[in-house]
Amino acid sequence: FDAARGGSLLLDEIGELPRSAQAKLLRVLESGSYRPLGAIREKQADVRVLAATNRDLAQLCASGEFRLDLYYRLAVLRIELPPLRERRADIPGLVHRFLERARRPPEAVAPEAMGRLLAHAWPGNVRELRSVVERTLLRARGGAIDSFDLEEWGVAALPAAPPAADPCESVRVLVEHRGRLAAAAAALGVSPRTLQRRLRAGGLSARSLRRELALPARH
Repeated sequence: FDAARGGSLLLDEIGELPRSAQAKLLRVLESGSYRPLGAIREKQADVRVLAATNRDLAQLCASGEFRLDLYYRLAVLRIELPPLRERRADIPGLVHRFLERARRPPEAVAPEAMGRLLAHAWPGNVRELRSVVERTLLRARGGAIDSFDLEEWGVAALPAAPPAADPCESVRVLVEHRGRLAAAAAALGVSPRTLQRRLRAGGLSARSLRRELALPARH
């Protein structure tokens, strides 16, 4: 909190924070003050707090691993980021960003290799993608990354990315669930955000469908 004064403090993997530290963090968030190690006076916190996790905090609260009061204190504005496999369009931009960090041109990835990167399931999400790119660059030794370079890291002989979902199917399921976005998304096996994107692809939205469902039936 002291080092981040006047800026932002990112608490990454907040779900791994021990219960003893959770109580201390809650105290700072509630009171807005903290006492640095060895100090006799408290200081006023002046930071924007961001917390990130890949775990279900609500489930951790139910099991007693995470404090419910801390969860509600942190969950003021929630941003849900879908897994990388559900936003494959971000992969080229991420790869180019990793290449920039390594001071390599965008052409450092051959088209066939980029195709394999786009088709991979990426269970480790962005961290796995970054690791694969960085390790493969070491093997490439100044040349372009090709499909052969990716085989050692398991990015090979993978099925192509699934075709874009039919918006009509999403609409059908949403109608069956009377416009309830969360229930329809669960039935389709996707996140609510993904379902919203599919509807927008067809020029629709859950809100507009709900309005239509509220109209009297026409014969």
